Amino acid sequence: MKMNQHLAAMMMMAAMSDPEKYGSFNEDTKIKNPIQKKKLTPFNKQQGVLNMINDYKLIKRGKSKKGIYKQNRIKNKINEWLESGMIKNEDINPNNP
Repeated sequence: MKMNQHLAAMMMMAAMSDPEKYGSFNEDTKIKNPIQKKKLTPFNKQQGVLNMINDYKLIKRGKSKKGIYKQNRIKNKINEWLESGMIKNEDINPNNP
């Protein structure tokens, strides 16, 4: 056995021999306050994605103050998301279905 496995086995044996000291493994032990899962925001509604879509719209209108390299990165990323289906044209142009 490796050292880690040997140590784990010893700890498990110790816990089984003295459950009061190390805690018991009974089914009676229940979590009283379960961790509540956060509601996940859809990808196209996340704040970072919305910001990038707004930047994309400014670039398309010619009103962006970002540099040409950053504009190209934004356009490429939005096009990549459109092709992969992560966002839809409706997310970019909500008035034009």
